[in-house]
Amino acid sequence: MVKSIQRTSIRQIISLGGYSGLPDDIFSKGILMLGGSTHLHHHGSYFEGDLSGITASKIPFWFQHFYKPGKKIAREKDWNTKLEEIVENAAKWDIGILVGVPAWCQLLIEKILDYHKIKNIHELWPNLTIYVHGGVSFEPYRKALRN
Repeated sequence: MVKSIQRTSIRQIISLGGYSGLPDDIFSKGILMLGGSTHLHHHGSYFEGDLSGITASKIPFWFQHFYKPGKKIAREKDWNTKLEEIVENAAKWDIGILVGVPAWCQLLIEKILDYHKIKNIHELWPNLTIYVHGGVSFEPYRKALRN
């Protein structure tokens, strides 16, 4: 499953080259992957943890430069602590791609707006161009995230 997710993720990144209207430098921007803890429990032949944490713990070495929130924050087990650390560090990152479940991303963006006293996420991340999600319908979150 991990290998399949890695292949699909690489294909998604490569497919971006076929989209018109994307900034030429989109591949030089950070990719914030909002998910569960990468601190996993290994049980013989399998890992135990959130799927998003398992996936993020297995990212290729060449992707680590772009990967946010980074290894330290990604290992955090407490969700609220993880969100606080991401919010506090958000201004340090030039994010071009946001990845995560819509409810989690909406919550994160709302916390960033409040903490940094801004009206929209593009004031902090002007290069945020792509949002990738899965697992649930996007429709209930469309209006809030568009705003």
